[in-house]
Amino acid sequence: MKQIDTLDNWYKFADMLSAAGYRLSPSQGDNKSPEGFLVQFLASGRPDLEIYTCDTDVYNAMLKYKPEGFERG
Repeated sequence: MKQIDTLDNWYKFADMLSAAGYRLSPSQGDNKSPEGFLVQFLASGRPDLEIYTCDTDVYNAMLKYKPEGFERG
């Protein structure tokens, strides 16, 4: 599990996810816990990734992620 708590770090990491072919897991649901938010990313032939954040803006940006390009803040 990786923790990301700033939008700048998320955008850098999202570029790496995109280059590696990762996509947002289709079943995000309500992943809010007292400790923060958890989002899962999947890629064919690669290990699943779980990204944890305490920042609501980072979480919302993660949910908007698309491997072919995404809007930055």
